[in-house]
Amino acid sequence: MKDFTKVIDQKLKHVMVNMIFTGTLLLILAIFVAASDFMARLLLSVAVIVIAYSFYYAAYKLHTIKKIIAGKHWFE
Repeated sequence: MKDFTKVIDQKLKHVMVNMIFTGTLLLILAIFVAASDFMARLLLSVAVIVIAYSFYYAAYKLHTIKKIIAGKHWFE
């Protein structure tokens, strides 16, 4: 049977990679949307950038949790 912490560590790594990839795609989409009409591009670009930022922030938080589970950097 696999060690419980190793399984969680692996799953968190997959989630972080997925969120970073999705956030990058959303940032690229925001750049492409900025080439259309002013108000539509402004609203949609800001919305896409906020969603992309939330993916990056969630990936950062998951990375922090992963470090704690792995037993590294408890009080840094």
